[in-house]
Amino acid sequence: MRTVLRFLVSHSGRFVRAVIGALILAWGLFYKDTVIWPLVILGAIPLLSAAFDVCLLGPLKGYGFSGRSIREQIPSHVQTDVNDN
Repeated sequence: MRTVLRFLVSHSGRFVRAVIGALILAWGLFYKDTVIWPLVILGAIPLLSAAFDVCLLGPLKGYGFSGRSIREQIPSHVQTDVNDN
C-alpha cells in the first residue's frame, strides 16, 4: 500500500489522476442521459485531488491528506515487505 500511495502522490501519479478525472468528467458532460451529475462528481474528485496535491487514501494508512507530507514520510526508495498491506 505504501508503494501505491507513493505513486499516487508523485508527479506521475498526480498526472494520471488528473487525466483519469478529466476523462470521466468529460464523459459525464457529454453523455446525454440522467447519469450526467454522478459522472461529473466522480470525475471531479481525482481531478481536484491531483490539482490540489491531496491524497484521499492517505488517512487510511495513517498518513495525512497532503501529498507533500506523504512524500516526506515515505521515501522514494521504498522497500516492500511481503507483509506490507
